[in-house]
Amino acid sequence: EGFITYMDPPVLILQAWCSDQPPKSSMEILSKPLLHPTSLEGNIHSSRRREIFATDMFEERLEALGSLAQMFTSTRGHIVVRVHAPLTNSTNDQLFEIYVLGGDRNVQSHHGPYRVRKKESG
Repeated sequence: EGFITYMDPPVLILQAWCSDQPPKSSMEILSKPLLHPTSLEGNIHSSRRREIFATDMFEERLEALGSLAQMFTSTRGHIVVRVHAPLTNSTNDQLFEIYVLGGDRNVQSHHGPYRVRKKESG
């Protein structure tokens, strides 16, 4: 829980390859609102809700998660992250996008752009 609180990720990608993933306790931690919401000209994260993409969730797992299953933006498909070059000479001004591809490798949905947040160590 401390790691999630420290990193405060607005976007997560979960590789669900087993029928008991993700654990309900992990989803309860991830359901907490963002501490530092980001926004890109009124983009999604002003809502303080995390966007969670999963590669291939088992239907039984989604049912077992109950209302926590509503947290997922996507529950199947290939997840592609496209990171753009910095907009200026500053690395603090960089964007990324998420694409969800179907089994045929066609784009099923597009999300973003999102602003890259630099986390200071320490």
